[in-house]
Amino acid sequence: MLFPAAGVEFSYGDNKIGYDITTLPPGAVGCESYESCATKTSKQGFNVGVMIEPISPEEDATFACSSLLCQYAECPDSFRFPSSRIVQSNSTSTSPFVP
Repeated sequence: MLFPAAGVEFSYGDNKIGYDITTLPPGAVGCESYESCATKTSKQGFNVGVMIEPISPEEDATFACSSLLCQYAECPDSFRFPSSRIVQSNSTSTSPFVP
């Protein structure tokens, strides 16, 4: 059984840290909006609020990481349906990263 959940993804490559939040309803395929995915699957892709807030542990002139916040299913900072634009942040900081 697939359960609704706000998902968080982290990746690292090319000296960048990538991260995103997803509220894609479980089993959603071929949907053109969050509403159509939720209707088609009878599920939501959200259960709890999520925030990714990168912080620089020291004065780092290269720190360029943005925050993402998702407090409801259709929040603008999340990937919401299969064809939606992925809202992803890439950090080019040289600071250590701890998820």
